[in-house]
Amino acid sequence: MIDRGINSTIMPFCRSLLIPVSIRTTFQFLHPQAFWRSISTLEGYPHIYIHPHPSTPSSYLLTLLPTAPPTSSLSLGTTSTLPPTLSTFTPNPKFIPLLQRTLSQHAQHDPSVLSSAAAFAASSAQSLWSRDRRAKPTGGWVHVTDERSPPEWGRIGNVEDIFGSVAVDGTGRVLPKEEGGGYEPCLGYRIWTRNGIMQLSPYLRDRLVDTLKEEEKKIKAGTSDLGSEI
Repeated sequence: MIDRGINSTIMPFCRSLLIPVSIRTTFQFLHPQAFWRSISTLEGYPHIYIHPHPSTPSSYLLTLLPTAPPTSSLSLGTTSTLPPTLSTFTPNPKFIPLLQRTLSQHAQHDPSVLSSAAAFAASSAQSLWSRDRRAKPTGGWVHVTDERSPPEWGRIGNVEDIFGSVAVDGTGRVLPKEEGGGYEPCLGYRIWTRNGIMQLSPYLRDRLVDTLKEEEKKIKAGTSDLGSEI
């Protein structure tokens, strides 16, 4: 009997992955001669895949890629229990640099960041004009925050939940690096906190998956400096 806890899709070849949480299974036809194995996802996080750890039988890898066998150096990290917890999850030190590289290239185009920038400019202008209608709004920084713990309006989230920040001008336009802006990563960010595991906006998650797929191709071609292991 498998208890409740994770969702599942089906991938070809290898033994079935049976874990002590319940799964929802969908079937995908790939080849009439294919064997099948179950690739599970975290409950509530259909984009995070669970793979048996290739070198540690009692552990699992959490990844954003369904590739089997997984490339451990591209994983979010490992867990010794399912469902994983803050105390049983160990982050992959190679993942954060890939995450921050992706955000530095794409955060300024994320619809949720642009919306926050516009709201920041409107709020700043209203506050400024209430004191001096002749003053011109000035810019500042808008935080790119993990969606697992969105802060209340006008408040700053916990450091461990902030990916980084982008510079904006007084009109809410995100400033590129060439204009003294750009993206600044937050060194205090953590993949897993008491608020749960990382949750990117759909746009940024898609861009991160693109980055991971490209890096996976390089690893298989032997042109990546990252290596295949954590």
